[in-house]
Amino acid sequence: MEKITSKDLIFRTLICLIAIFISSYSIAQIKTEAGLPFDFNPGNEYDPAFSNDGSQLAFVSDKSGQYKLYISQKENNVWSEPVEIIEINGYRNGIGNIRYPSFNYDASILYFSADFYKDSSNVDIFYSERIAGAWTEPKSIGV
Repeated sequence: MEKITSKDLIFRTLICLIAIFISSYSIAQIKTEAGLPFDFNPGNEYDPAFSNDGSQLAFVSDKSGQYKLYISQKENNVWSEPVEIIEINGYRNGIGNIRYPSFNYDASILYFSADFYKDSSNVDIFYSERIAGAWTEPKSIGV
């Protein structure tokens, strides 16, 4: 087992705090500058992830009582209403919480973490591919 020094712990904590700040700032900036309709009362939005070209935004919301993925498209400088990614959120009857989305270079793959298999390894990393405009069933990249 790796021994963690106090210096390592401080560094890791600082990195986490910076990531939280950037995520919070990004959502606030989208709300005010782009006018995106993110008011999911009583829910909250987390973990924004932009595609490389800036035309797509994936994020997590807990408005359903679980952390689920939503996506919005930017066309003609206007963001679309966010829509739930049903193919991912409905996987394994929608029992898992999903967090930390991230697009690949051309936004054809969406990576994220989820606890779909609560009876085994808890949280794992998954991905879904967009084929002909639809997202595929999530696949685990773990063992």
